[in-house]
Amino acid sequence: MDISSKERLRIGFRGFGFDCLERVGLKYPNPRFTKDKEWYTKRTWTEKEQESFKEFVKKKVRKAFPYLNENQVDFEAGMFILSYGWKTE
Repeated sequence: MDISSKERLRIGFRGFGFDCLERVGLKYPNPRFTKDKEWYTKRTWTEKEQESFKEFVKKKVRKAFPYLNENQVDFEAGMFILSYGWKTE
């Protein structure tokens, strides 16, 4: 069973983004930083930090969507990081 984009937002996937920003030292909103067209390319995280964030997202996904199996949970967390994660060092 796939999760629609609308359902992702309704359940709270947008809150993950704030945590993602905080993990690289940013606070949201930060107009001074985000006014640059390529602001998202100026921060990176390590593989360890990315894996830690993925586990955080997986816990949230499991709680919000208890009907998903482990592969689906891992897929959803991976897609979130692919779409919104930082470059790795």
